[in-house]
This record gives sequence, structure tokens and C-alpha cells, in this order.
Amino acid sequence: MAAERIAEAAGAGPDRALRLLAQTARTAEECTLDAVKDLGLGIPHFPEPEAVGADPGQGGAARLLRERCEAGMVLRGLDHDPDALARLEEELAVIGRLGFDSYFLTVAQVVADIREMGIRVAARGSGAGSMVNPALNVATANPLSHRLLFERFLSERGRSLPDIDIDVESARRLQVYDRIIERFGPERVAVTGMPETYRTRHALRFPVKFSVLRVKRRTCHPGTPAAPADRQRGGLRHAGGRPVWSTSSSPHPCGSAATHSP
Repeated sequence: MAAERIAEAAGAGPDRALRLLAQTARTAEECTLDAVKDLGLGIPHFPEPEAVGADPGQGGAARLLRERCEAGMVLRGLDHDPDALARLEEELAVIGRLGFDSYFLTVAQVVADIREMGIRVAARGSGAGSMVNPALNVATANPLSHRLLFERFLSERGRSLPDIDIDVESARRLQVYDRIIERFGPERVAVTGMPETYRTRHALRFPVKFSVLRVKRRTCHPGTPAAPADRQRGGLRHAGGRPVWSTSSSPHPCGSAATHSP
């Protein structure tokens, strides 16, 4: 076997071959990763309660979320509206059972920081169906006034995470990234990347388009040769479907992630 040949080449005997095989098996076991157990994929990871101003320990984030929601209801004049209060209680109960209190506090803190910077910000999407969001000053619309459903945004029957879309001024989004990193720390925050990959035909098409554009501009002058279109089309015909790996990477125009500290 291969292990015996390697041991023999190294001037060792059969025992060394057995030890080599055992060592290889141990190394393989140490390199094996479980996506859920070791990496936590598919499991929500939110900033710790103390990172969003809550008391550490169990229940701290839930208590702070309730306090801020109740204060927000007073500011919006909804503290004496029985339907609005009942809706808020229902939502807070669902959020607490799902363990998403820290998530809502995190989003509220980000929106507050953006407004403090003087950057225009607005929430959209299914998050407008939650009474918690206007109570936290994340959204502006009263979901009851527009007959919006909280269950479309968050439900114990579904497996999807809550999704609060926050729009900011495009020209100042990098400032928002910097503020989020400053607020929660680089150990908790990452910006979503966008690696660009091409297959062969797609990769060839970019320089071809650029070449044709330059030729078209030159044809305004007498004596300019015609574009080599035949050769370009021939190159594309012979291009296969094999992948060309990432050619560049850039930050996503609207994606960042905040999690707990390692």
C-alpha cells in the first residue's frame, strides 16, 4: 500500500506505515467541520444585550425593548389606543418567544445613528406591518391604519427571519457602514461582499464590447479600418461554458451584518 511504500522510502518499517495511517486519520477528523455545530450556520446570531444598551443576562434585551416601545407609543399618541396596545403586546410576545429582542434593538440603534448623522433614512417592506417598528421610530406608518399584517413580517409558524429593509442616501452609505462598525465594533460587524464571476463567454464579451466601442469612435475619421467583427464572433462561438473564477470583489451596495462578539 502507499503508506508502506512511503515508510520504506523513508527508511522505516511497517510499524511506521501503521502510525502514518493513524496520524492521517486523526488529521482528517480534526479538519472535519460541522456547518451547524462548528460554524453556526442557520442559527441567528445577534449582538449581545449589553451591545445594544440592555442589561446582560436573560431577559435584559426584552425588558429594554418593551421600555422603548412603550415610550415610543406615548410619543406617537398611541398609548391610549386599545387596539394599538393590544397589537404591541401580541408582537412583543412573539418576538420574545422567538428570541429576536436584540435584533429589533440593533436595527433601532442603527436607524437612530443614521438620523443623528443627518442622513435620510426610511424603512420599507414587510417590516411596516409591525407595530414595534414605528414604536421604535424605525418606521413611520401605523400598521393598523393601513390594515397591514404582522404575520407577513414575522410568524412563529414560519422559519424565515424578520427582514427590516432600511434605505439610506446612496452617496453616504459608506458613512453608514463606518458608523455601524464604530457602534458595534469590527469584531461584530462585516460588510457583505460581492465577488464577480464570469463564464468564458461572458468574460470574453466585455473586452469585445470595449474594442467595438473604440473602433466605432475611430470610424468617424477617414481611413479607419473596420472592426474585426468576424474574429470576435468566432472567438465567442468557440468559447465553452467553463467557469472563470472571481475577477473582482466589492462591497454590497446595501448589505452589512452585525452579530455577537466571538
